[in-house]
Amino acid sequence: MQKINNITDGTYKNIKIIIEQTWLSYYEIKKEDFLCYKEKDKIIAFWRIFNIWWNDYELSSLWVDKNYRWKKLWIEIIKDLLNNKFNNDNNLFLACKKEIQNYYKKVNFEIVDENIPGKLEWTLRWWKENNFYAIIMKYNKKLWKN
Repeated sequence: MQKINNITDGTYKNIKIIIEQTWLSYYEIKKEDFLCYKEKDKIIAFWRIFNIWWNDYELSSLWVDKNYRWKKLWIEIIKDLLNNKFNNDNNLFLACKKEIQNYYKKVNFEIVDENIPGKLEWTLRWWKENNFYAIIMKYNKKLWKN
């Protein structure tokens, strides 16, 4: 597995296709926000993190190929993000379907009901209008252990 920090135009095009096909967040996507993992030339995982307000960031568009999910690759991706790409002086949020919240709890995200950044309030409304039930979670940096 190879981590790709600088996404090529071709890889970015393929990421956008996956995002469209899987209903991942398409909000203001930019090539430079993504980190990608490949095996040979096949994308096996990607995620993005971007600033949504002052020191608030969103983890979004996390995707792992179904053939790699059982390997807990997503945990390694989150660890990589938190150890190498995220400044712990900032806040990290994500929006997810309620039924997958336990996956994120394993890596110290907690449900938040108040002080949600405006962009994520909008995200919750969009999900509700499209018949999805979403929650907002925030990374608890006090609990993180490498």
